[in-house]
Amino acid sequence: MSAAATRARAIPRAGSRHRRRGPAPRAAASSRGGGGGFDGDDAASRRARGRDDEIDDARRPRRPSRRDALLAALALVPPTAATRASVEDIAEKYDSYASTYDVLDGGALASDDFLGIESMRASILSRASGDVLELGVGTGLNLPRYDAANITTLTAVDISDGMLELAVERAMTNLGDAFRVETSEEWDARLASEAAAAAAVAAASDGVPILPVPPSSKPIRPPPVRFMIADVEALPFDDASFDCVVDTFSLCVFEDPSRAMREVRRVLRPDGVALLVEHSRAPGALGWYQDLTAAPVKSLAKGCAWNQDVRKICEDAGLIVTSSAPSLFGTLLTVEATPGPPPEAAAA
Repeated sequence: MSAAATRARAIPRAGSRHRRRGPAPRAAASSRGGGGGFDGDDAASRRARGRDDEIDDARRPRRPSRRDALLAALALVPPTAATRASVEDIAEKYDSYASTYDVLDGGALASDDFLGIESMRASILSRASGDVLELGVGTGLNLPRYDAANITTLTAVDISDGMLELAVERAMTNLGDAFRVETSEEWDARLASEAAAAAAVAAASDGVPILPVPPSSKPIRPPPVRFMIADVEALPFDDASFDCVVDTFSLCVFEDPSRAMREVRRVLRPDGVALLVEHSRAPGALGWYQDLTAAPVKSLAKGCAWNQDVRKICEDAGLIVTSSAPSLFGTLLTVEATPGPPPEAAAA
């Protein structure tokens, strides 16, 4: 399956301000007015010039910052199924959640003193390696917890540009030198350069096998990270593009979680791994209670369906669950899964 087409979408910088010029230079005293004052015509002229200056400044293009370039490089994947709820409507909902998202998912309740969610995040993210894709990156709560030494590249996607703006801010302020944040143009240029270098080496070898370069002699650079607006149910990537796909607490809000997990299986390489921490249906009476309260919880918790059977969703999508660990009485589930045969092939 080839990659879905993407289109660039510029995101205006929130609260941007144009620099105003300083006050107009003080005019010379009138030879007729005496006392060094200004006559009425001079004052009116100054006010008019000031308004003209402000209009000129508003029209003058501001030199874009690196943050602006990163936000402008976010790519939006158009919806592919007319029967699905509008992707734009979903994005607008999460744009409205962006400013308070960290309070719910990364606040005091998520700490190890309460629910222990921070430890769950840290544990699952420590296993991520190679070319990594994170679904539903949100405001970037997971970003500081990746072990950059194990990461080759990191691609972070979300449906909401409001969420991604905050994720970009977090990456640029909190990651330090661990990662290099790249625009889509920089990402594509780097890949083209790497492909050209590989082609040149292959041509020079003229069929002679090339010995691998020892790791110690490889150039040291922070692994690149890019941010993209994308629909998780129609990911804009080729088959077998990633070594690892990460999702934490997003599966419950996907409109069609089964379809999203089929996309996860598709973009994973044969020896890749999916790493998940999700809300899941607990066994026994607690699961019954989750079923009973699913509708009000979904309306109050940003659309989260907290009673879904995560293991079954993974297996039905063609993933092989290699390990799973429940927590919080079974209402949360940590899953590690590898790609099996496609569901249609398994059915045949």
